[in-house]
Amino acid sequence: MTTVRQTVKRDIGKRIEGVVKVFDKSALANEIRDYVLTDKIEEELRRIFDTFTQVSETIRRGGATRDVVGMWVSGFFGSGKSHFSKVLGHLLQNDPLDDGSGEDCNGVLVKHLSDSPHGKAIGLRLGEIKLGTQIRTIAFEIKSRQSLTNPDSVGEILVSEFYRHIGLAENFVVARIERRLQQRGLLDKLAATYESEFGVPWRSAQGRDDLLTVRGRLADLLPKVDPGEYADHSSAKNALDDMFRHEKITAEGIADELVAWVDEQPTAAGRVQHLVFVIDEMGTFIGDSNERIGEFNSLAEMIGNKGKGKVWLIVTSQQDLEKVVDRTNFQPALVGRLNARFELKPHLISDEIGKVVSERLLKKHPAEEPALLSLYQAHEGGIAQLADIKASRHLGTVDEQTFVDCYPFLPHQIRLAQDIFEALSGFRISGGVRSMISVVMEALQGLADDEIGVVVSFDQIFDAVGNDLLSQEYLGASGVQAIHDSTERVPNAPIDPARVLKVLWLLQRITWVPRVPETLAKLLVGRVDVQIAPLREKVERTLQDLQEAGYVARDEATGEWKFLSERERTIEQAIQEMIRPGGATSFSVAVVRRTSQQMARESVVVRKKLGNYAVRHGKTQVPFSFGVRLDGEAILTGPEVEVAFTSPLVAGRAQEIEEIRRLNQAGGAKGRNVYWVSSVPDNLEDRLRRYEALVKITADKRFTEDTSSDTQDALSEKRKERDELRGALVGEIERAFLNGTMFYGGQQVDLDGARNLNEPINNALPSIIPNIYPQFRLSDRVFDFAKDLKALLNPANTRLDTVAGELELFDTQGSLQRESDLVSLVLEVIKDLEDEAVDPTGSVLVDARGSKGFQGFERPPYGWPAEIVRLVLAACVRAGAVYVERQTSTGPSAVYDYQETADVFAKVNTFKRATFRVAATSLTVEQIKQAAKALITMGVSGTAESGNAIAMAVRELGAVLQSGIETAKLQLPAHLPLHEALDAGEDALSEPMTVKDPTRAVIAFLDAMESWKETGAQLNALQAFLDANRHTEFAASRLLMELVENHPVPSADEANALISQAAKDMDAIIAAKEVVGRWTDYRSAFDQAHIAYRKVYQQAHDRIAKEVEEAVTGIRAGDAYMRAPESERQSLVDAVFGPGGDCHYPELAIGSATDLIRAAGRRSLTSLGQAQVALPGYRARVEAELRKAAAPPEVRNGRTFEWRPHDAFTGRRFVTEQEVEDAIRQAVKELEEAAEELKARIREGCTVVVK
Repeated sequence: MTTVRQTVKRDIGKRIEGVVKVFDKSALANEIRDYVLTDKIEEELRRIFDTFTQVSETIRRGGATRDVVGMWVSGFFGSGKSHFSKVLGHLLQNDPLDDGSGEDCNGVLVKHLSDSPHGKAIGLRLGEIKLGTQIRTIAFEIKSRQSLTNPDSVGEILVSEFYRHIGLAENFVVARIERRLQQRGLLDKLAATYESEFGVPWRSAQGRDDLLTVRGRLADLLPKVDPGEYADHSSAKNALDDMFRHEKITAEGIADELVAWVDEQPTAAGRVQHLVFVIDEMGTFIGDSNERIGEFNSLAEMIGNKGKGKVWLIVTSQQDLEKVVDRTNFQPALVGRLNARFELKPHLISDEIGKVVSERLLKKHPAEEPALLSLYQAHEGGIAQLADIKASRHLGTVDEQTFVDCYPFLPHQIRLAQDIFEALSGFRISGGVRSMISVVMEALQGLADDEIGVVVSFDQIFDAVGNDLLSQEYLGASGVQAIHDSTERVPNAPIDPARVLKVLWLLQRITWVPRVPETLAKLLVGRVDVQIAPLREKVERTLQDLQEAGYVARDEATGEWKFLSERERTIEQAIQEMIRPGGATSFSVAVVRRTSQQMARESVVVRKKLGNYAVRHGKTQVPFSFGVRLDGEAILTGPEVEVAFTSPLVAGRAQEIEEIRRLNQAGGAKGRNVYWVSSVPDNLEDRLRRYEALVKITADKRFTEDTSSDTQDALSEKRKERDELRGALVGEIERAFLNGTMFYGGQQVDLDGARNLNEPINNALPSIIPNIYPQFRLSDRVFDFAKDLKALLNPANTRLDTVAGELELFDTQGSLQRESDLVSLVLEVIKDLEDEAVDPTGSVLVDARGSKGFQGFERPPYGWPAEIVRLVLAACVRAGAVYVERQTSTGPSAVYDYQETADVFAKVNTFKRATFRVAATSLTVEQIKQAAKALITMGVSGTAESGNAIAMAVRELGAVLQSGIETAKLQLPAHLPLHEALDAGEDALSEPMTVKDPTRAVIAFLDAMESWKETGAQLNALQAFLDANRHTEFAASRLLMELVENHPVPSADEANALISQAAKDMDAIIAAKEVVGRWTDYRSAFDQAHIAYRKVYQQAHDRIAKEVEEAVTGIRAGDAYMRAPESERQSLVDAVFGPGGDCHYPELAIGSATDLIRAAGRRSLTSLGQAQVALPGYRARVEAELRKAAAPPEVRNGRTFEWRPHDAFTGRRFVTEQEVEDAIRQAVKELEEAAEELKARIREGCTVVVK
């Protein structure tokens, strides 16, 4: 017989410590040998060792290193972060193991490395570390080393541990004294003197660690040990008092001390010295305090800046660095800097915990593996069935290898237990290595001496953590005791109730494994050869017994079972009393039936699930509404089609179904109703009873007014069950209909599980609708209402036959097809309504339910969509066959212009209020053709030959002509009169454009047709006149004639007669308003006048130019010009006769009338004659200026005479006009006298200055 113990390599009887202490070296050998290197761990180690060796090599070469300080190792309770950090720290220090093997840490770990690239790289880096570095590792758990004097200081704890590990005192003041003495070689002298003086060793609790005595004793000893520093007792005491009072721990000071110690250490063969701290649970220590985080940040920053990779911190935390800091209001900028210091942040997860457990605890003897393989092969099918627990997560694969690796567990059990423990995660239990080691070891020990074939049942996993579950964080002592007591309280159960409850409680921690008898049975199996089916039945019966005892409850919504707490058991017992038949509080059938009907009404037979109570029919998929009844009660009434639903628990169900069959047969193929009878689900009534009980119990004041957390939590669970059960019952009732039977059209159809409630109705109603709406086929045509309506009412659209083509509204000539099905029927209905004295409003035409005769096109027998009615009417209005009548405050108002009806057809409510009447036209065919021909003559084509269409075309043409006349009036220059036809045209346009009746509009147009044609012709001619820019030439002609009138040609000149005749001709054409029509004649007269006047103007200009030239020649030949200075004389001449001067006459360019007008504007013909008269005067002025320039300058004596004029008016008041005149005469007299005096002063050679 092969036992479980014999298959496992590990000594099952030897206890494994689940908690790793980073500072405990006694277990280091086993912890290194047992360490399992998963793929994730190897990946992290490689990254760490790559970074560490790179930094170390940079230091060795003297290069510039980064300010990296170390690693932040995170992971939840029991994830192995402490184990990882401890192994990492000792791998760096590479301690020899103390198990007598002679091996060191690196040598042992290398044996565990895989052959992967990560494994090979780690081996190489460990070799580099061993040969190229010298490392001191200091490991401690920070909370256990808190100082009593300063329990919150990260720095004090760190430096105290440093001093302690290098052999100095833990108190940093005493340690610093020791460091100074040590550096001077006096520390041993202190120790010897202390022991000699006080009889106790210096390095003892009674020596340096006794802070009550050490201070006073050092004051006595230091002058003897170091007299150069401490001259006497007084100086030593003062120095010690100062140190103990003022010596502070600072981040910079700690960094300096640590780096100084590293630099002091002797190294060999070029090795680089490092100092590594492994600090466990740092995240927990600093996470609740801004002060600690700030201190830790400063410490990390100083160590990074000063150490440059010489000092490393390896810290552990349950959370990532960012999450730890997020718990406080630490400054975001500092968070980034702290994050940068901890460049390496390995996060340990439990994905490969199965490998850890199988390698560390369940490793098998190779010699025993064949027995386990044979066991697997013999029961492979049963083992696969045990592993299939219907979990919605993947729990691993079971095959030969995984079975051997995990035995006596099954592969899925380890992952399942791990996930459950993660859900329970707390101080005592976690989903990590720590809890799983305890569970596996206890289970192994329990089965150690059993023959292989046994497997761990899940209740054993509960037992393995039973002591931890006593905590109030989990079950508590009373909860665990209640489970154990169930064995006695529920006697004669097929399976020990306690076992079932243990597994059920564990499964309840997670949501993705169904808590059903099948799953529980598979997890309770203790051997691989157990049959599941009989065990499942036993589990189910045990659960029922436990339910009656109040330990568990079944969730009717999901079929899952639930372990009940003590308070939940009380509530469940109250529920059971309501459910139990015949009880005082049990529910009647009527209550259950009413609840069933209410659920169906509120959540099943609803618009959302029944397509908004409508089905789509025909090729155009028009929606047809249907009425709904449930168990004889109306839910929606009005539509002609009706669907009657019969629910599962309706009273008299059998008789109801027989009556439905009879009515369906009687209606036959022409029947108008659909009957839908649901099936009856199993246990529906019992489940509804539980739902009613849950509704009542969650409102029971016995529980709602109990404020204890247990009761409120229990009620919360019941509310959740109530809501979930209601959802499940609604789904069950809906499935009952989907698996029910439909009766319609004389046939019976078994549904057999339709996909949704819409599907059966969409199949049934299309066979009923044609019986009720036989005329629907006429409207079952494709159209786009919005697009087609816009096209119908668009005046620019002349291809009306292309609008809604399938509706056959217009022919290719653009005429309304009055004989088509839709148009003829609409027109006929409007006429019939008018004959019956009923206003054919949009509302009546669409839906006139309740009327004796026609009830609207939406009602039987038509079933037309309202949009198609609106579209047909819009076409009739466009064609003039129908006009719209609107109600106004003054009564009905007819609208004949289809362009004014866009809102009528586009807006539903406006359409309903409008009245539509057939247009009665009196136009003959000949009149229509005559008007259409006239429109074509005037450039308007494509008009339908209907009164309304022609009237609209006339209005549009009239608007164009009227706009043309108004534009002409604005654009034409003054004095250019409109043609008589355009002047009178506005009157001729008025009536056809303004009259509303289309018939009168067309007749008025025919009466004024010739006037319209003449107006159009004149507008065309006028437009050509304007396009050729002739109106600007006309304006120039009028300016020229104005010039002629103001500056006439001398009467004796032969040009005078030519100009006078031209003026008469132009005036005659203007008076006749024929300038546009007789432009050639007008232009000829204009040219004649222009040429004649130009000739006269040119001759006058040439004469004065010649005389000016002769005058200039005479001036230059004269004595005054010759005597004047050469630098001034020409400028004096040019000032008058040069460019810009009064007598400068350059050559003319007056070829065009515009040039002539511009030149005459500068010097008119009249001014040229006057210039001849003034020329001698200009010559005399220039010669005088020349003589003045030639005279010698007047000599002055340099004296000045100041003269201040007297103000004769200041301060005076005038009452009469005479007083004013007298004052002025007096002032003039005074000025004359002053003038004589000033002249005399000037003759004397003075310069007069007026003040």
